[in-house]
Amino acid sequence: MKITLGLGLDSKKTTTPVSSIGEKVVGPLGFLSILETQCGIPALSESPTARIIQYMSCLKANDNSSRFYSQSFAVDQFNVAKTLLNWRDTWYEADWSGRFSNSVSSCLQDLAAVEVLTIDKVSLGYGQRLQQILQVLETQTTQVEDVVLLDKLADFSPLWQKILQKFKVSEQLIPLTGCVQPSDLNDVQNTLSQLLAENLPKDANGSIVKKIISRG
Repeated sequence: MKITLGLGLDSKKTTTPVSSIGEKVVGPLGFLSILETQCGIPALSESPTARIIQYMSCLKANDNSSRFYSQSFAVDQFNVAKTLLNWRDTWYEADWSGRFSNSVSSCLQDLAAVEVLTIDKVSLGYGQRLQQILQVLETQTTQVEDVVLLDKLADFSPLWQKILQKFKVSEQLIPLTGCVQPSDLNDVQNTLSQLLAENLPKDANGSIVKKIISRG
């Protein structure tokens, strides 16, 4: 099977030829679905809203009125949960293990405590699904023989780069009409990956957390 993969192909209509037998033209979500099927991983059925509600219950269970998110959570539980879940999912796509070192800020320690509660309560997010695929590919092969990238390999998230290294990859950097260019999310993911590698800034005031929440 030959895969043509473009960062903007999941949600945007393009002039790219339709998929044919033995060939698929997809975005990251489409390729993830193909890999899950070929690796024997059941498809997820939980909606984004359901995951937010699941994570909200974990935040609530961990809330002792002195967590960094407590005041905002008391006012708007759903949107605080949505923002922090998006943040958490982005970390996982940057290859987060679900833990922080003891030297991180109290804000990140709060989220690490919440993470302990999510194991059996929150459905897997995008980054966790990628990690699952990567783990399976360590011992299992698929029918995918070639992957043609319509974007630079460096534009893909750290986890996608690791997954793509499992295949024969070539780049065909031809702009597609109507196709979005790599989103700002890629820059965020790469930055998070670098921060995580450095154990994240030791920000006692949690200003990073506050900035991200304020943009949610």
